[in-house]
Amino acid sequence: MSAHLLLLLLLLPIRATQSKSVEWRPIETTDLHWFKRGDAYTLVLEGLISDAERDVRLRIKVPGRPDFTLSVPGGVVKLTDGSLDQKVIADNLLKSNYLYLAPKLRDSLGRPMLFVFGEALGSDPGSLHVLSMDKTGYPVNVFKSDTFELAALSDLDGDGKSEITGLHCLGQTGGCRCCSTYDPYSVYRLPRSGVGRATFSLALSKAYNLKHYYGWAGRDCREDIVVVTCAPKGKPRIMSLKKAERLYKD
Repeated sequence: MSAHLLLLLLLLPIRATQSKSVEWRPIETTDLHWFKRGDAYTLVLEGLISDAERDVRLRIKVPGRPDFTLSVPGGVVKLTDGSLDQKVIADNLLKSNYLYLAPKLRDSLGRPMLFVFGEALGSDPGSLHVLSMDKTGYPVNVFKSDTFELAALSDLDGDGKSEITGLHCLGQTGGCRCCSTYDPYSVYRLPRSGVGRATFSLALSKAYNLKHYYGWAGRDCREDIVVVTCAPKGKPRIMSLKKAERLYKD
């Protein structure tokens, strides 16, 4: 092999790496005093700038500790870009276009939790991450889902703490006239001690759907079960798709 060819082969990986180089630049910076006493945590939304990609991630500068970085599918989105209720946005404890600090969701020490929303991909809701702090004061995920549309933060069981309620999937029409897929609400309860991850509550989810949805047919989204909105007497019904196709043909 000639010296010229060997030099060319050695340079190819270097040039390929250089062509894929990216640069994260701050696009929003907010200080947060998670503790009433102590140094501020700095929340930095960073935009990725490259020839092929556009992305936004969250980096939290933790006093005296390594940075905490959160990347979500499709990138972090602005609060106004998602389906978050405007009344919820108005309660934001932060002056941020991207991050929601919840006054109604707090840990055992009364510190508000931080919500980070990701881009919706296809017909699914976007992702949701809820951040709190562990015993050492370092950020930690207490809830995360790649598909979750936040519907409510409210105390459903009367224990003085709000639960997280939302949809993992969105209704799709088709199969028969006035039918949509079965897509129930899911309710998650935070640990009473404030330590650990939120857990799904079957009892609260069922009760919430019976009150706020069309009924209950289990926790999972299903395409073989549908909601028929043109049922007799004007009351929507939940039934199998096969039965709905017989009764309510297009």
